[in-house]
Amino acid sequence: MIFFDIMRYFYGWLSNTILLSLIIFVLPVAVMPQDIIMLNENEETIECRIVKDYITKLAYRKWNSTDTTTYYIKYGEYEGYILEKDRNPTAETKSQFDTLNMENETPEYIMEFSGGIGSNYGLIGGRFFLGYNNTGLLFGLGYAYIVLPVIGARVSHGNAYLTISLAPHRIYTINKTTVAPYTVSFMGGYMIPVLHGRLFIDLGAGCGFGKPISVYYGTYLIDEIKTSGLIFNLGLGVRFLNVKKKK
Repeated sequence: MIFFDIMRYFYGWLSNTILLSLIIFVLPVAVMPQDIIMLNENEETIECRIVKDYITKLAYRKWNSTDTTTYYIKYGEYEGYILEKDRNPTAETKSQFDTLNMENETPEYIMEFSGGIGSNYGLIGGRFFLGYNNTGLLFGLGYAYIVLPVIGARVSHGNAYLTISLAPHRIYTINKTTVAPYTVSFMGGYMIPVLHGRLFIDLGAGCGFGKPISVYYGTYLIDEIKTSGLIFNLGLGVRFLNVKKKK
């Protein structure tokens, strides 16, 4: 019981820390430089965000578009390219995400498994995801004196995501009985890619909405515990079955 008491105090502190992390790391995703790929002796161009030059091919993402797919163009199919930092020397040469190797590219995997703490991990446990382009269904299973399953769905833009799930809120001890009431949980977060996106660190925070728990002594109502409030995720995971789209 002491361990879970400590977790309750840690929960509140970590929630505030994760919210601050989301502000620092997720909001700058929308600010990306504009690069230009020149085709057909400069008569045609592609406005894009160049991800990487592989020498034999060029990886890029469309500029000013909701399409987060990474496209590839082979050497010889383009005359050259110009980076934003070369066209505008006063522009910041590297964004915060470039420096940390954290471009908001869509992970092109269809399965992932992660372990961690928080609402979508069943408080303390594991989570399985099945989908495409980081959007799909998630299933979690945790344990805190009782088994705590989780089910939900996730939509994403690159590594930034929103989830809705039916998940445990936190642990309560009522009349010497451990309970973990479920809430409808809404969460936003960011999956920090590691090793080219195969591994990731999951940071998320949001709010859960549940029905209050009434506590009785005999037939007398002595307390009512609110089960709605701030929730968070902190986990480490790995992705499987990479499926890349190529132009």
